[in-house]
Formats: sequence, C-alpha cells, structure tokens
Amino acid sequence: SDLHGQFPYQASLRKSGRHFCGGSLIIERHIGTAAHWIHGIVSAPYNDFTVVTGTISNINGGQSYCVAKATVNPDFKPSSSESYRNDIAIVTLADTVKSNTYQKPISPASSDPPVGATLIMSGWGRTSTNGNLPEILQTTNVYLMSNEECQKRIPNYHIYNGQLCTFKRKGVGICMGFSGGR
Repeated sequence: SDLHGQFPYQASLRKSGRHFCGGSLIIERHIGTAAHWIHGIVSAPYNDFTVVTGTISNINGGQSYCVAKATVNPDFKPSSSESYRNDIAIVTLADTVKSNTYQKPISPASSDPPVGATLIMSGWGRTSTNGNLPEILQTTNVYLMSNEECQKRIPNYHIYNGQLCTFKRKGVGICMGFSGGR
C-alpha cells in the first residue's frame, strides 16, 4: 500500500542534512520528539538543524524548515536510570507548515485508547538490532497493554501514569532510532 499521505504528521529531523530521528507535527509550527535526541545533539542557533515534512523518505522529497527553537522537558534527566521518563522535546519551526494531503498536524487524542486497542507506529528506526536505518517510513500495528501488565513484564522499570505500553509479539516492536515517532 502507498504510505504517502497516510502519516502526514510524520517529520524527519536532520542535522547537516542527515536524518537522525523522527518527530510528529503537533501544531503548525511545533514538532514533538524525544528529548534524548535533542539534548546534547543540537544546540542554538540551530544553523545545522532542519525538519522535513511531507515525505515518507528520510533522504529526499518533502519540505524543509529551519528550526527557531528546541525545548527539552525540564524534568528530563538524561544520565539517570529514569532517562526514559519525561523524554519529550518540542521543536519550534521558523515557519508555519502549510497543511496539505502530505503534511498536517496529528489529531490530538481526547482520551487514552482502551487496553487491547490496535495502535499504528511509524518511523525510520532500524529494522533489526544492528541493521541499517531504512530510507522509507516503516509502520507496524501494536496493541495497548495495561500499565499493570506492563509493569509485571518489565519489573526493572517503573511504569508511570501517562506512559503507554504496547506489544505485538516477541521480536517485534520499535527499535533504535525510532523514538520521536507516534
């Protein structure tokens, strides 16, 4: 199936023109992404940091935007065992993204999806543990697990309210370089 236009909120964050992580267009000038990809990787004045929307390729196509600001959640603790908590950042673009079939903000959820719901993930993460980053956007369906069940399965991490746990089957899930997707 043709992915072009199915994930119009998907963005490619690029440093010196090279894709380094994904993000989601949340409103016309703001991209949500993972704090660990921003903290210590890009810094003001962001001359080498661009965001590309409107393409399923992390190499070509789409529209490129300069970055005005990148704000990491102040509660993000990058070097702690809790670095997976509050791992969110907002990238503010210099210009407004003009919505069309291929690029438009994600619709905000009015409530959490129910346990067992099928969710779609998209991103340019590795397709195997030591594999390359794919050029074309990858997607997979996953299922929402209760936080209680999740906590039983991964006892070494504290699962907080506001975090969602998903599963599919052993060996399937998001992988390195995927974070920042939706």
